[in-house]
Amino acid sequence: MGLFILGIVVAVVGGFLWKRWVEQKALRQAAEVAPLLFAVWAAQGPFDDGAASSRAMRRAHAAVRGANSIDADMLLAFEKHRLAYDNDVQTWENLRIKSLEDAEGEEFKKHLDTAKLLSSIDGDSAKFAPRLTPLSDEEYQQREKETGLSIANAVGANILATDTPEAIDLTQFLGDLYKKECQVPPKDATELGQAWCWAIAFKQDHPDDPYALQFEALNEAWNESKGTVD
Repeated sequence: MGLFILGIVVAVVGGFLWKRWVEQKALRQAAEVAPLLFAVWAAQGPFDDGAASSRAMRRAHAAVRGANSIDADMLLAFEKHRLAYDNDVQTWENLRIKSLEDAEGEEFKKHLDTAKLLSSIDGDSAKFAPRLTPLSDEEYQQREKETGLSIANAVGANILATDTPEAIDLTQFLGDLYKKECQVPPKDATELGQAWCWAIAFKQDHPDDPYALQFEALNEAWNESKGTVD
């Protein structure tokens, strides 16, 4: 009887260790497939919990592969990442530290800068939870439109709510951009935020362009000025 019980214990413990080994191997393989993406994710840590890690992963994905690459399936993947992180914090932290080995070079710096720029929209974009049932083409297009407008509104409102000279400078820059594209000045926070999203996309595609560098400088100055408001 003792040997029988011992065999069950060995099987259970062995199964648990096998499951942990498979999970950790999967994590390592994922990091190997997309080292730049994981490096950008890792450089935003350490993380307090799975939600913070998931937001950083989403920013990294948008920065490296483009915001348009984030669809309903990716939203579901980010939610699974949140759960997986909270389920095994130490394994993910070990992976984060390992991924920092690829955190170097101009390409990495460019994408990390973009991820940092995107951080100001996290408070709003985090509310868009994935759904498990597939979306029709019409539903998917509507979801994308609603998500984009909500993000733009959050960013625009954030800029307008900041009472600093840096916010005024950024507002003027984005207002000129919107007027150039639409022939009329932005009438509300959403339209100002849309101009911010256009500027982000332009910077990602043309990081060394003087216009992109001007936007980057204004945006960074605004972000820093938010901490100086009484």
